[in-house]
Amino acid sequence: MGKSFSAMQYLSTTGAGIAIGTNGILFGGFIRGSDLAGTIIIKDGATVLFTNSATGWAFAQPPIALRGPVTMTSSAGDHFVVLFVDV
Repeated sequence: MGKSFSAMQYLSTTGAGIAIGTNGILFGGFIRGSDLAGTIIIKDGATVLFTNSATGWAFAQPPIALRGPVTMTSSAGDHFVVLFVDV
């Protein structure tokens, strides 16, 4: 999808240092795969923006512009879904 479309993309994954987008994103939110365990950390470059281990989901309206590179780390074996627009 090009920039003229308003739909968000998603990334569903688990692991460390997962790249989100390519050259900056509009961050729309996240959904944790389980409320039982796990932590999600989202970084913009070296700066930690979000660390979450209690909330099942969070959405940003309007989306938050991040310059990148943006990476995600998730733990405890369950997946996380990140919603974003690749700018």
